[in-house]
Amino acid sequence: MMSRASVEENTLVLSAPPYVFVPYETKKKTVCSYCYRSRKDDTVINSAKEGAILGSKWHECSGGCKQIWYCCDDCEEKDKIYHFPYECQGLQQMDIAWIKEYCTYYRRIHDDDDDDDGHLRRELTNSTISDQYCDDLITDVRLLVRALHRRRIEVDLNEMEENKTENGVYLMDEQIPLADTLPMTFDQVYSLLIANKSAYAPDVLDSLRGVVQLANWLMPDEAQIDEDVLLDIYCKHRVNMFGIWGEAGECLGYGIYPQASYFNHSCWPNTTFFRNETQHLPYLDFSTIYKIENEAEVSISYIDISTDLATRRHTLSDKYFFHCTCDRCVYQHENPTLPDPYFEDQNEGKITEVNGTASLEATPEAE
Repeated sequence: MMSRASVEENTLVLSAPPYVFVPYETKKKTVCSYCYRSRKDDTVINSAKEGAILGSKWHECSGGCKQIWYCCDDCEEKDKIYHFPYECQGLQQMDIAWIKEYCTYYRRIHDDDDDDDGHLRRELTNSTISDQYCDDLITDVRLLVRALHRRRIEVDLNEMEENKTENGVYLMDEQIPLADTLPMTFDQVYSLLIANKSAYAPDVLDSLRGVVQLANWLMPDEAQIDEDVLLDIYCKHRVNMFGIWGEAGECLGYGIYPQASYFNHSCWPNTTFFRNETQHLPYLDFSTIYKIENEAEVSISYIDISTDLATRRHTLSDKYFFHCTCDRCVYQHENPTLPDPYFEDQNEGKITEVNGTASLEATPEAE
């Protein structure tokens, strides 16, 4: 994404709605599935006169899936178009205990697959990291389930549009809220994103296919799609997901933001993003960190950029399949004994205008 004019610092360059979004597995009971309000923000009212506890409005999905929570009845009503009926039916079939047991088994049998990273694989089997891996996988499944739900809802709405009566009466009262997220169809959204499926090793693709098969199996027959198509979508999710972060730096959930996927990565980005808390849905706002000149690249960071050169390049190669050639990485590679200019700049309390970009031919989220 390139700037068409000079952009001053602290300028909003994009407010991006999500196409699909889900709370992170460990946050599903404390983050509203619709507005992403945190349960800890509620105030307990102990006054006898008031006689109420604000937090008591929090409740499970009334459809019985036990996987979705809301901060109030109004949010559940607004979320119906995103959750009922297909996602709710699918999540009712989701056996979390079985999935976590499978995750532990899967990690154990892969401990000694590769000598080069055997040490890392053994570390992944400790309880803390293993639990995180399971929570990541469950969240991945739920995001796939929501994508399948949204696709089927779009099909239903199109059929209702074609079959509406002369008076314009629909079978559902509230079909149009889908436009609140993104006025694009399932096919349009996923045609914009690239998957990098060819970059995965065959055994890794087989593992991903297992996740896809689970997501498809959970859904009613009419909401399922071809397994290879869904595998392609899962690969697109893996390189195009954005974290939805809370004020305390905790990840509340993940979403697919097609418009934001045009941003390239830099380890010295000129733009950052944060959740817009004034919106009912988890919009992400992208604002400049410092001034960007005309026709310069507008970049964000895909990873934690506080790490060293080797760690950053390894993470980007492993997760996003490209070798980073941003200005910071090139400088550090050519000057290994000199201090990292990024931290030198931060310590001096100023920002140098560095047009950091990743190589375009290798960047997964840019077309």
